[in-house]
Amino acid sequence: MAFSAVGDVLERSAALWPLKDAIVIDDDRICYAELLSSSKRVSQMLENLGLRPGDRIGIFSKSNADYVRLFFGASLRGIVPILINTSWSPAYLASRLAGFHSKAMFVSEHADLVKTVNVSLDSSRAAIPVYPTSGIDRFKSRSSEKVSPYPLAGVVFTAGTTGEPKTCCLSHENILIKVKPFVARMELSENSRLWLSVPMYQVGFLSPFIAALSIGATIVTTMQFTPRQARASLMNEEVTHAYPIYLNQWLPIIYDPDFRTSDLRALTHLCLIGPARTLKRVQRALPQCVVIPTYGGPEAGGGFCMPEAGDPVSIRLESVGKPFYGHDVRIASPQDGHALAANTSGEIQLHGRGIPQYYDFDGHPSPFTSDGWLKTGDIGMISESGHLYYFGRSSEILNVGGAIIPAQVIEAVLLEHPDIAMAQVIPISDPVLGEAASAFVERRPGSILNALELLDYCRSRLARDHLPRAITFVNEWPISASKIQKNLLSRLPVDWRMAADQ
Repeated sequence: MAFSAVGDVLERSAALWPLKDAIVIDDDRICYAELLSSSKRVSQMLENLGLRPGDRIGIFSKSNADYVRLFFGASLRGIVPILINTSWSPAYLASRLAGFHSKAMFVSEHADLVKTVNVSLDSSRAAIPVYPTSGIDRFKSRSSEKVSPYPLAGVVFTAGTTGEPKTCCLSHENILIKVKPFVARMELSENSRLWLSVPMYQVGFLSPFIAALSIGATIVTTMQFTPRQARASLMNEEVTHAYPIYLNQWLPIIYDPDFRTSDLRALTHLCLIGPARTLKRVQRALPQCVVIPTYGGPEAGGGFCMPEAGDPVSIRLESVGKPFYGHDVRIASPQDGHALAANTSGEIQLHGRGIPQYYDFDGHPSPFTSDGWLKTGDIGMISESGHLYYFGRSSEILNVGGAIIPAQVIEAVLLEHPDIAMAQVIPISDPVLGEAASAFVERRPGSILNALELLDYCRSRLARDHLPRAITFVNEWPISASKIQKNLLSRLPVDWRMAADQ
């Protein structure tokens, strides 16, 4: 069935599977019928507050049931929710408030979030009414004429891992066109139980969430991600499909000393982004499961490129597959922008009905080419068979003595060390090579691995010029929207630097 608006997804599924769990958030279970009923009450509340179709509301909340009700309540009313990153500082939120053009802010009753909003409003002198998200469905809903969907379905933000977070305005079409291909490539059904680990303000939650709801699947998530809690949830809820996306949301689960493959015996599909060598290692740890990477992001309206579950392992784990219906990908020269032939690396550019075109209140230069293609800043290649290969952000490609090497190549080697839980690599200036690798690594619990031991390990696996010239041991990563902020790693104190004679 074709949907014209995000709210239509919930209305149809509530009619088909009324008593089935739509979403499980820790110990809170909400069936489809209750989710629709409570969302309609929220919609009534928004109308009673004087909000009209096309108005914007800010949501600054922990991931909970009220968040879901508020999102769908807004959607049913044609109101546009702005999904705000809860890790933003008061000063940064204050700097963005004027651009939101929001008629109201909804904040979950957590002391840190309430304080952040209050300080932000004071700093920016913005006159925006603030309401708690708790109890938002207390109004009695009354039957009213169906509201025509407003073109804009929601506003999300990039993580800001390489700079300032950018605004991404998603239309209903941007979200809904991804539903059928996502369901097909993840092989979801109404019997599936899909685990989402990222916060609800991320497009990495929103897009698969809507897709899973469309076919009556159950979504399993949590208010606050921790590896131990995640593992328990995956086991107790007998999760069949997991969509953690990021390595730092999955490796701590399977690297736990108590982890056993049998813990996740119900798991059949896992979607994860990372170097092919690391994905193959995860696949070996979960032989009963199909590991599938994806490619996308907020500026693309979510993930839109993914291999088929039945693709050969060499395609499924090394490429990020082919684009979904309604999406096109091309590789362009970073120098002059002309399209490049197959098997040639260059900038990944996107086009199609799933790509957001709204950039109305940021003031940033347009990310689109003159002929309407989105410039991603990512480097990749398309094979003759049409599969996309992702090599990394242009800022993460090292030019080492004239040789081009993606940071993820070195990261994959580091992640194979049995004492390494997580690894990231950024380029640093080098007087001889021009650029060299600086490695940031997190040791597994109990490890006493030192820099020289790690360097010796790398010598047999990397060319000399590709060895890390600096190593930093990290206990806590700078995180934004579940992603490690690579642009902040250079601020951490370095534990070891390579001497000239090494």
